[in-house]
Amino acid sequence: MASTEDRLSKVTDYEEPFDASTMPPPNIPDMVNYCNEFLGAKFTCSREFFTASATMTIFKSNKLEGVGCPISDTTKLINGYVQDSPISFSYEGLPTDHMKARREVLQHFKALLLVREFASSKQLLTEDIIKQWHGVLMEGLTEPSGSYRTEGVFAGQKIFPDHECVPEMMASLLSQTASRLQSSRRKSMWANAAWLSHGFVSIHPFTDGNGRLCRLLGNYVLWYYGFPFAVPISSPRKKYMAALHYADRDFVERRSGMLAMLMLSNAVSIAENHNANQKLKAEFSSKSS
Repeated sequence: MASTEDRLSKVTDYEEPFDASTMPPPNIPDMVNYCNEFLGAKFTCSREFFTASATMTIFKSNKLEGVGCPISDTTKLINGYVQDSPISFSYEGLPTDHMKARREVLQHFKALLLVREFASSKQLLTEDIIKQWHGVLMEGLTEPSGSYRTEGVFAGQKIFPDHECVPEMMASLLSQTASRLQSSRRKSMWANAAWLSHGFVSIHPFTDGNGRLCRLLGNYVLWYYGFPFAVPISSPRKKYMAALHYADRDFVERRSGMLAMLMLSNAVSIAENHNANQKLKAEFSSKSS
């Protein structure tokens, strides 16, 4: 059996830093290699499958915040939006709670599409683009949307940085993100996605919507590297929050390995689902011919 040091040395390129009390599973390299098969121009993700992965991503992200619609309504709204159905764009005449829930789904999807388009063109993040995405995500849901907060915020017993520090901290975060993405000695996309997602939500630059946007930023990194699907955080809220709290323990290194592990595991699930669908399609095709 491999020693603790041997196992850690094999996974540091993927999910760093772990310690002996939070040992990652030994099959991380296999999981990474499996997901790497989906990278590159040779792979084509159907519009239908991407929409399905995006729908699940939005539903799971909203559920973590206690907002949005049930999965059936989320699916119906997003499919209507993709098909350019007029009903998807209408908020008039709806009860206030229904209008809010619909916004929380459709605006989330609009923001996701913007993030994907931006990342796919290999553009690096700026404060202005993040404010723009927040404006789309949270229009009519919080005031102001698209602008940094001007007061202190807290969640549970966690107090976030003073609002005066937000611009400087965001500039630093995005500068470090650019360095990590452009470095010749790149860390894995899973490590970078978790690092950025945690760093952003730790600053909590906006009054509301930070959790949803931090998870979109995790997908930004994956799409920047060429991963074709939207990857949800589909783990129980308790497990997700534990990964964030673990990362909070070290703000120098950002101990985001547990969060990276969640992202990688969920990406494997989506990739396996895609392959299963392709095999099923091939099976039916062969039987009908």
